Amino acid sequence: QFKQRIEGIIQGFTMMKTSLEKEKAAMKRIWAQREQCLEMVIGSTSAMYGDVQAIIGSALPKVSYLELESWESLPAPEEE
Repeated sequence: QFKQRIEGIIQGFTMMKTSLEKEKAAMKRIWAQREQCLEMVIGSTSAMYGDVQAIIGSALPKVSYLELESWESLPAPEEE
């Protein structure tokens, strides 16, 4: 009976670990999709700003977040 209880506990931990790994993989996919969408929106916004800047010139107010220096100062994404 002791052996069965220990095996039951270990089985529970194993199931929780498997579930956690599946959830982790799913979240990584979701985050990758979200990151791709963010990069697409940022790229499109930056391109549109550049197009308008080419047409209007210096009359267009400077948007600091769209300047290259602003992006270089952002923290790098954390790697696992």
